[in-house]
Amino acid sequence: MAAVQVVQGFSNINRAIMYISAILAPAQAVAGIGHTGISNLGFLAYNYYTQVVWFRAVRDRELHSLALVVVHANTTLSFAYLGGIFSGNRVMAVLLALGAMGVMGLNCATAWISWKTGQEEGYGSWQFFFFGWRTLTQGWHKFIMVWQISNTLEAFGLSLLCFIMAVRTLLRSPEKNKKAFKWWHRGPAILVGGAFMALVLCPYIVWIELLVRRNRIMSETDWVAVYVFAGQVALFLLPDFGKCWRRMKKDDGDEATDEKKYYTFRSALGMPDRNKD
Repeated sequence: MAAVQVVQGFSNINRAIMYISAILAPAQAVAGIGHTGISNLGFLAYNYYTQVVWFRAVRDRELHSLALVVVHANTTLSFAYLGGIFSGNRVMAVLLALGAMGVMGLNCATAWISWKTGQEEGYGSWQFFFFGWRTLTQGWHKFIMVWQISNTLEAFGLSLLCFIMAVRTLLRSPEKNKKAFKWWHRGPAILVGGAFMALVLCPYIVWIELLVRRNRIMSETDWVAVYVFAGQVALFLLPDFGKCWRRMKKDDGDEATDEKKYYTFRSALGMPDRNKD
């Protein structure tokens, strides 16, 4: 089988950073909780850019057999997007939650367009792995429709969760939003959370890579996506400058007292802490 050239943005480099971005989701969540800056804005920007690339490729029918990947991506990556909605800043938390809801909505639209217009050309030729190698047929096309319906319900539920978390952020006091994880918690979050996400994403990653190699997909690197991802990592690593500035201007010991308190995931969800001071 001859190699098939698809639209740029799906090269080995682009796929690798897409996987890494999703694996970093738990660390993004920890970095965002209590952070009054824009640590998670890069995460949202990268995911938005990636989904716009997918949408345009699906709309223009330039994905070839990668059109089968969209439904699988919705099942897996929607949960990763939740890692980017945490913030100690009320305005930023609401914007991040609305942004995550928008990405999920764009995912659903892309997947439905892909299912309706982008898969029929692959009947009898596109191959994918499902307990052995399968060839796309009309029957498998209907199976993907059922899968996509479940994805739509999943996206609706997660969007509702984003909305609830944004509302709870608005209802929390600004003082409570300032309590945060320590900056050095990001390292363990990258290791532990990354290992967990890698385990969760492993079937998804292997499935895509098998499909790419079986159908001999070739794509040029989208360097804009690489630069946006670099921006995501840079913002993720930045300290909370607003909190540092307030600490420098603080004359009494209130700030030091607050810094000894830890902001938990229960608090991020608006739930009362089990152990109160």
